Amino acid sequence: MLVHLIFPDFYRASYAKAEVEVFEHLDSKVSIVYKGRKLKYPKIQIIKNQKERSLEEILLKGDISILQKS
Repeated sequence: MLVHLIFPDFYRASYAKAEVEVFEHLDSKVSIVYKGRKLKYPKIQIIKNQKERSLEEILLKGDISILQKS
């Protein structure tokens, strides 16, 4: 999962609950746009969730608890 921190700017005090458009370009760069205006944001943090691991990785480590229904 990718997390983008969008800080307040001159046009908006907070982007909480704002609908933004996120574009991933062919060169793997990301653009975030709000009402036609490109926003600036700091570096992206990558958070690896346990459920995002591959099935092969889970089985190799013997962790079948994640395969059980919640």
